[in-house]
Amino acid sequence: MNGDLSGSKAAVLAIYAGLDTRVNETRPLAEAALEAAGLVHDIVTFLNDTGARYDPEAAALAYARVLDWFV
Repeated sequence: MNGDLSGSKAAVLAIYAGLDTRVNETRPLAEAALEAAGLVHDIVTFLNDTGARYDPEAAALAYARVLDWFV
């Protein structure tokens, strides 16, 4: 990602996996680019339910925010 979203008009809902450090390293750049472009956005972090790191509260919050995003 080059960080330039100035030509974009779409709202963005970004969902990050909580312990995926490789992907999460892009979060600050993505958030800065979204803010610089003045785009409506929401960034959610949750943990996958297939392993021991599962956090049901974080997953429920992420799911609720996805549903709210489309209302």
